[in-house]
Amino acid sequence: MGQNQPHPDRKVLNPSVDVIKSRISSGGSLLRQYNFKMNIPLPFLDVQDNVELNEIIQDTSLPSKTHGTQPVYYGGPLTQIPYITTYPGTISLTMICPEESKVRNKLYNWMDSVISSENGTVNYRNDYLAKQIDIQLTRSNETDFVSSPPIKYTLFDVFPDSINEIQLTQNSQNDYVRMTVVLMFKKWLKNRDFSGEIPQTGPTRLA
Repeated sequence: MGQNQPHPDRKVLNPSVDVIKSRISSGGSLLRQYNFKMNIPLPFLDVQDNVELNEIIQDTSLPSKTHGTQPVYYGGPLTQIPYITTYPGTISLTMICPEESKVRNKLYNWMDSVISSENGTVNYRNDYLAKQIDIQLTRSNETDFVSSPPIKYTLFDVFPDSINEIQLTQNSQNDYVRMTVVLMFKKWLKNRDFSGEIPQTGPTRLA
């Protein structure tokens, strides 16, 4: 095959709808944004609390990562060398507010367990850290946590960083109250199972 010639099996035209459907069906259905589940462990939330949490939560986000790079010049083109992985370290949970909600009360209590609202005492980290929190994207026919989800994120050393102010107004009488809790975490990893301890992994050198 001559240089700069397209591969004979490569199709120049856009794939047909049937080809796209075949690719999707061979790998399962498409993941939906609303098919997610979150689990916050004891002593912060118990099993029934997590059921309520997943009923009232409306919006959250999966954490992101990016490489910090350093420009290096070797005499040719300028090269960006990665030296560290960084991420914001926070996610937000936006929930509707039923009149009675154990989850809402426990989230406020969790917030107060970091720094006491009564006397301003800063508590020990072991008193307020959730060792790990799991977020799963589930398949369309799954309604609970499963052993092998398509995507699973595990956040480590989590605690509530803030609870937003709740705007009250007479101008939106058909709307309902929402609250947003921002959780801060130390590290996150994807599609792995752990015993509750943060894996200590160093940088890997490529051969």
